[in-house]
Amino acid sequence: MEKPTRTAKAAVKCLLLLGIGGACAHEQRPASDARIVELEMDLRIGSVYGAEETQFGDISALAVDDAGSVYVGDRINYEVRKFDQNGAFVMSLGRRGSGPGEFSNVSGVAVLEDGRVAVVDRPERRVILFDSSTGEYGGQWTIPSQWLTWARHRIVGRPAGGAYLGMAPRMALEGTPVRWPRPIFVAVDTLGSVVDTIWAPERYVEQCGTRSSHAVRAGYREDLRVLYAPKVVWAISPFGDLLIGCPRELQFDVISPGGTVASSESVPVDDVPISADEMAWFLNGIESGREVSEQLARINEVEVNPVNELLRYDYPAGKAAYKTITVARDGTVWVRLSQPSREFLTQDGTRYWQNEMGGAFEVFDRSGRHIGRATLPAEVWIDPDLPPAVPAVVTHEHLWAVTLDSLHVEYVARYRIGWPVGER
Repeated sequence: MEKPTRTAKAAVKCLLLLGIGGACAHEQRPASDARIVELEMDLRIGSVYGAEETQFGDISALAVDDAGSVYVGDRINYEVRKFDQNGAFVMSLGRRGSGPGEFSNVSGVAVLEDGRVAVVDRPERRVILFDSSTGEYGGQWTIPSQWLTWARHRIVGRPAGGAYLGMAPRMALEGTPVRWPRPIFVAVDTLGSVVDTIWAPERYVEQCGTRSSHAVRAGYREDLRVLYAPKVVWAISPFGDLLIGCPRELQFDVISPGGTVASSESVPVDDVPISADEMAWFLNGIESGREVSEQLARINEVEVNPVNELLRYDYPAGKAAYKTITVARDGTVWVRLSQPSREFLTQDGTRYWQNEMGGAFEVFDRSGRHIGRATLPAEVWIDPDLPPAVPAVVTHEHLWAVTLDSLHVEYVARYRIGWPVGER
């Protein structure tokens, strides 16, 4: 008799759990020789009935400075709040508006090498600067009009001063559709002047596509993109390394500022299947957006019917191996694994599917050597697909993430990292 596979055993366990009223979730297990990176919460910021400055409306960005202070962007309250290393409130930066020192949206936050706090205001296509000590407005950088900031609004401080901005070209330039929208990084100096433009190598996008290319090569809106096709994942490190990969497998490349390419170790992970209900929900959403997508197709002068293209797409049976790449300030690479989704209902009865909270990272050093796995507690929320979509922030000793309580109230939590012996 053939020995049952690990996947088959998991399926049997799932059926048994369902039979006794338990919950069934796909578990991604590390390789048998993988070491564990421990995470233990040692600070939580936020409250329901406490001081007003500890009540968050909708957290949209996190950043941490060298002193351990955390900056929390809130898109509902239109401000960035600074808390010290012990979680005590220090001050608020900015307010709602379109004038100097005001936001129409808090899309991303970074602490620069010179101590200034940079806040991305995506709708206004600008980066607003504040003094991190006094909170005073310190000017702004204008994002070039021919570019739109990418959906993740990545901004990272440069060691030489200024920042790297994660961006993407428009879906159509002067009426001509972009065949392969490629993510780019724009390096700007301390005055916000562009000093370098780093395009993601085209071969990655051709092999894997991007969030935009799968959805808008035919003028389709990004909200109903091809969720389940592997799409190029990328990040920029504080050292200027470009990390990029196609998550068909758990591997990525590290491209140094000098152009040297090094591949990470390949780590085996279990497949994450797509449930029939989840796929049906997604395809129904495509059909319901037909009118809007056809209007966008006409605007972009595209002949292909975008809805029909997406409905005929050859979807994979399982999800990509990983979702995001996060680079710590010391260069350590944290790759967020894919995981199952579950159904949610909004107050008006709308159905949608969202990744389970919690999850896991595979952790690598700057060269791509595998260190081990870090598993997140169940209440941590860093799903990149739907709001709140706040990537984790990792320093040498801590991981910061947005967490939710049983009532879905948002908090900011700090987890102390326990490295395997010999790693730190």
